[in-house]
Amino acid sequence: MKKILNIARTFAAVLFVLIAGGAGFMIATGRMKVERLSELLQPGPGEVKEEEKQAEPLTPAESEEIARKNLLLNEELRQRRRDFPMEVSRYATHLEMLKGEVDDRMAELEKERAAFASEKQRLEEFKKTFEEKVRDKGFKKNLEILQKMDAAAAAATIRNWDDEEILRYFQQMKASVLTEIITELNKYPARATEGQRGAELLNKLDEFTFHQETGTVSN
Repeated sequence: MKKILNIARTFAAVLFVLIAGGAGFMIATGRMKVERLSELLQPGPGEVKEEEKQAEPLTPAESEEIARKNLLLNEELRQRRRDFPMEVSRYATHLEMLKGEVDDRMAELEKERAAFASEKQRLEEFKKTFEEKVRDKGFKKNLEILQKMDAAAAAATIRNWDDEEILRYFQQMKASVLTEIITELNKYPARATEGQRGAELLNKLDEFTFHQETGTVSN
């Protein structure tokens, strides 16, 4: 290994002597100028001296601008830190308000649900009672008698009955018979309101709830 290094060193020295001699010969014969040799010995375009690689120092104005920007950024960060608890509190208050609104709405919906369930139960009970009564043999017999009676006599018979009971008969009567009885009932004063008894019952008939399949006023 040492022998190979010695050979390489010897070869490099010989090569340097030959290059130097050739350059001296070309300068002596005028084939190359000394200035050209200096140019060849200058570093190439891609070769930059170490001292040239160092950045140029900043001017005072540039240093002041950088310092100013750093101060602004630091102040912005401090302001955000100061405002952060306030922002968190504001969002927490807003969320609490929304939660209160949701709770209030849920309470209202619960009341509406309870009211709906109560009304549904009432209607189911009414439907059951209504169907039981219209299927009752006594009810059917009375309905048959009322529809065969003179309208004036029928009106005189039922005018003081309970309104719901009268309306139940009205629901099952033929339209032509019902019209004559309403006309005769209008000769009597209303019981709970001002006006005529027939009109009073006719207004309630429009609000009278019954199951659609249990029968309606027929012709």
